[in-house]
Amino acid sequence: MDASIVIVSYNSREYTERCLKSIYDNVKGLSFEVICVDNGSKDGSADMIRKKFPQVVLYESRLNIGYSRGNNLGLRMSAGRYAVLLNSDTVILPGALETVIEFMERNRDAGAASPKLLNPDGSIQYCVRTLPDIKTAVFQSLGWHKLFPRSRITARYYRTDLDYEKVLSVDSIGTTCYAIRREVLERVGFLDEAFFMYNVDLDYNKRIKDAGFNIYYLPEARIIHYGGISVNQNNIRGLKEQHQGMWLMYKKHYSPRRPPVTNAFVYAAIRMRLSAKLLLALISSDKRVIKGPGAPRSGKGTAP
Repeated sequence: MDASIVIVSYNSREYTERCLKSIYDNVKGLSFEVICVDNGSKDGSADMIRKKFPQVVLYESRLNIGYSRGNNLGLRMSAGRYAVLLNSDTVILPGALETVIEFMERNRDAGAASPKLLNPDGSIQYCVRTLPDIKTAVFQSLGWHKLFPRSRITARYYRTDLDYEKVLSVDSIGTTCYAIRREVLERVGFLDEAFFMYNVDLDYNKRIKDAGFNIYYLPEARIIHYGGISVNQNNIRGLKEQHQGMWLMYKKHYSPRRPPVTNAFVYAAIRMRLSAKLLLALISSDKRVIKGPGAPRSGKGTAP
């Protein structure tokens, strides 16, 4: 089997149905299975999958066990030569997954690869990131991109300076649609479940790079990503989980090599950022958790 497509759903029935339909309508050149882990949805997502897509391997959790653990459940059930982590609020366009898998077949150094992400209106979502150094981590914690959106620090982390029409070997890329070579799963392991959701992509990309593989962005493969459909249902909880992910990422990969005073400063900056974000969430009409440059736009709309 070429690919195992793993989808974690949470109260996103309409989008999950659209996502699954796009897979079965548009993926023609691969042998594949679809594994869906439903994280305790209350909107009838699991019933919809059973009724309309009986070929899907469905795992129903009574609770929301998180993005990382949910994906790991699916990965452990998977049998494909490649595993594709896929958000439930995506639409697979014709040829997208075939292009990604064919590229990885030709380029054995590719441990993971991701397509171009589009908003429903066809504009690009910036999905590439640089693995943050201590300077970037501090400035990101302080919300530097909001104060100085065109600064070099902002561009270096959010990679708004890249040509998104070219194939790129990158430090890190989001796991919205993320193909992983089976050898990577065997050597690197699964997602770190200490991360409920946020920053698990940075962590896993770093682990893949540390194992000697490359990670690629592939513009010829395209999918639509609505973005934030699950996480924005409770933005206060989402903000707390986001900053917990920042704290874990720094603690795991950076704090062991830094003096205590630097670590204390970074942790304080993260707490300050969370406090500011929570206050803004109470007074702002924009309830998105992720708002950085190139983040998915709010609103539903119809896929082009």
